[in-house]
Amino acid sequence: MTFAVPDSVRPVRDAVHAFMTERVEPAEPALLEDDGSLLRELQLEAKKEGLWALGHPRELGGGGLPFLDYAYVNEVQGRSEFGQLVLGTFTLQDSLMLHEHASPAQRERYLKPLVGGDIWPSFAMTEPLVSSSDPTQLRTAAVLDGDEWVINGHKWFTTGASRAAYTTVMCRTEPQEAPRTWRSR
Repeated sequence: MTFAVPDSVRPVRDAVHAFMTERVEPAEPALLEDDGSLLRELQLEAKKEGLWALGHPRELGGGGLPFLDYAYVNEVQGRSEFGQLVLGTFTLQDSLMLHEHASPAQRERYLKPLVGGDIWPSFAMTEPLVSSSDPTQLRTAAVLDGDEWVINGHKWFTTGASRAAYTTVMCRTEPQEAPRTWRSR
């Protein structure tokens, strides 16, 4: 089965492809040693060319591409490990989560700078003695204590922690419940 790129998506996909092959991929060796200045320069170029945060909703400052359209673009941006960083899409899951669930104060503090590329998130899921990323095996738990969640557990790796403004921690909030399974139809 093949998936033809829709005519409506082709111009933005072609622009991303050109940006990736002409600017990002040739810069990869320098980006590996970069102090952040080259990355920031490429991010500013992506913003000027309208290629920034294409999968993020427009009301958040993104390009507003529908999910399937973004998948066609993501295919070419994913050719480089720096693609999501340069084009501002490495924060997509976090921005969607914050957009849906954050308080107004959290949105102001984290969401706007996140979509703008001014802050970075981190993600903590992996735990010692748990041999997969299957969330049903998580041992870290969170309990609501008044207005605050108290987290108790041990995370092994936290992606992006060295430069993050915050961390999303995967944990169980109903540890007494049996793990839920997904069934396909």
